[in-house]
Amino acid sequence: LSLGEYGSDLSVRFRLTETRHVVAAIQAHPLTGSGLGATILWGRPYEGVRATEESFAHDGYLWLVWKLGLPATVLLLLLLIAAVLSRGPPTTTWRLARAFIIVLEWAWPGAKRSRL
Repeated sequence: LSLGEYGSDLSVRFRLTETRHVVAAIQAHPLTGSGLGATILWGRPYEGVRATEESFAHDGYLWLVWKLGLPATVLLLLLLIAAVLSRGPPTTTWRLARAFIIVLEWAWPGAKRSRL
C-alpha cells in the first residue's frame, strides 16, 4: 500500500471513522471523561456495516482520555513513567533479595539454605 492509496484502504477508513467518533466523545467530556462504561454508536456504511455500540477504541491513548478524561490520563501516564524511572538497577534488587534470605535464615536457623 503506497502513501497515495491510503484513502482507499478499508482499515485506514475504519480507524479514521472510529477516531472521529472517539474524539467527539472526548470533546463532550474532556475533564471528567465519559466513564468506563461509556459506549459510542458508529458504523461503517461504506462497508455495509450497521452502526453498533462500542465500548473500546483501537487507539489506547484515545481510549484512556475518552474513558477517564484528560487530567486523570495525564496523571496515570506520569505515575507509570515515574515508576519506570524510579526503578533501581537489577543489582540493587538482587542485593535486596540476598539480604532478605539472610534475614530469613537468621530468623529460622533450621531452614534449608537456598543458593542465590
